[in-house]
Amino acid sequence: MSIKLLVFAWAFFVLLCTMSVQGATISGHITGNVEKQLKVFYPFNYFTTVRIIQEKSLVNLDSKNKFAFQINIAKPTFITLYIDYNPIDLFVDNNSDLFVEIHLDSIKKDGHNNWLNITGKYSRGNLYFNEYNFYPSTKYSGVTDFFSSVKNYKLSYLKSSIDSLVNNELRPFDSLFSEKQIDSTFWKIISKNIQALLYFEIIRHPLTSFDERKKMPVSEITNLVDWLFTKCNPLDPDLFRGLISTLYTDHFFLVKALRKENKGLYQQIKDSTIKIRGDDYVISSFYKHFFEVKDKNLMENLWGKTLSSYQNMFKGLVTNNDIQVFKFYFPASKWLSYLKTSQGDTLRTNLNSYNTLDIHYIAKTGNNLQEVLQTFKGKYVLIDLWASWCIPCRQEFSYSRSIDSITKQKNIIRLYISIDDASLKQSWKSAIKEYNLKGYHLLATRQLIKSIKSAIYHGEGTITIPRYVLVDKKGNIVNADAPRPSDLKLKELLKSL
Repeated sequence: MSIKLLVFAWAFFVLLCTMSVQGATISGHITGNVEKQLKVFYPFNYFTTVRIIQEKSLVNLDSKNKFAFQINIAKPTFITLYIDYNPIDLFVDNNSDLFVEIHLDSIKKDGHNNWLNITGKYSRGNLYFNEYNFYPSTKYSGVTDFFSSVKNYKLSYLKSSIDSLVNNELRPFDSLFSEKQIDSTFWKIISKNIQALLYFEIIRHPLTSFDERKKMPVSEITNLVDWLFTKCNPLDPDLFRGLISTLYTDHFFLVKALRKENKGLYQQIKDSTIKIRGDDYVISSFYKHFFEVKDKNLMENLWGKTLSSYQNMFKGLVTNNDIQVFKFYFPASKWLSYLKTSQGDTLRTNLNSYNTLDIHYIAKTGNNLQEVLQTFKGKYVLIDLWASWCIPCRQEFSYSRSIDSITKQKNIIRLYISIDDASLKQSWKSAIKEYNLKGYHLLATRQLIKSIKSAIYHGEGTITIPRYVLVDKKGNIVNADAPRPSDLKLKELLKSL
């Protein structure tokens, strides 16, 4: 072979290598933003939706609020763009060349019309998924509505009805696939993730609620849960490349742990103590079930991902002790470099008594919304319905300060009512402190939630949050669906009082 031919072959090989590592190209334009930096969250240890700031995670916007970056993706998967508390989820591969327009000013208006435009590979699928995922609570509404209206609790009926529910949710993505707007890889991952999401909610909420337990024998609930885990394999690697399904895998091992302790799905695993090098360490109930994972690599990644996610979203749920226990079992884990020690150990013990001149916990809630409102008769009340696990609720908290001065000037009571389960009391209090939510706080009982459904949601089975409600000085609801704090209309409404 001649020297020239060798040189040409080598150059061609280098060109191919360069092309193969080029990766996904993402560019775009943002309007109405308050930040000058875009966060990019991409897979870590083959897991998506881990909000870890890695190398190349921070992308600066130019003077015209435009951005561009490249990421090499080992396998087709989701990444998340995050700006001004708003996530934009994109399915990408190394051949993706996407242009993304994000209009944050539209998000803050009613209806968020035309808030996002995407062109390039998978654009139709990405656009639809972001609309589908815009209000996370709506993804669960089909499950909640189904169980609130079902009259036949026979297992065969429930199975066929759940199949219909899942098929209905997947129909738009099936259409995109048949129209060749998305390929089989996108369709496979998104369909498995949505199936896992719905199954997770069926296991977690309706079947664990007191009302459903009265209607179904424990054996039937057990059989249905086993059927769900059979229908959608919790250990399928495709689930970890999606956005919303590791909770399903997590719950698979939680169910195993509960059964091992002879507990029902509605019960809680308690903290326990182990000795590490002669010292006592508490294994938190939030992480104890990971010991049911037999595959050490999966155990490390599920446990590490959960710690990382909780530390980013629910700081009070991760203590130094939790990190030290994980470190003992996985001393060389990549997750450790992203797990930061903090004052979390003292936070758990001090939050129970955390009460300032501006933050008040209502100990006796009552079972009726009107009973609660009687406490504030003679003053306007702005109710904020939320939960510690609700990301949009947390996003709105960043705008609360902008209306604090108005509510103080007008002597308007801020009443925060959380619909968290009682088992999440610690997370509830952690969020209140984290966001410095000045006002009155209560954790709703089941009876109070029923009263809220009747008074605010007109008896509907679904509670969608965040929800803001204005109450007059006589205790009457004058606006059952007030604008969000991020909407300037709320300021106008409060100033008019």
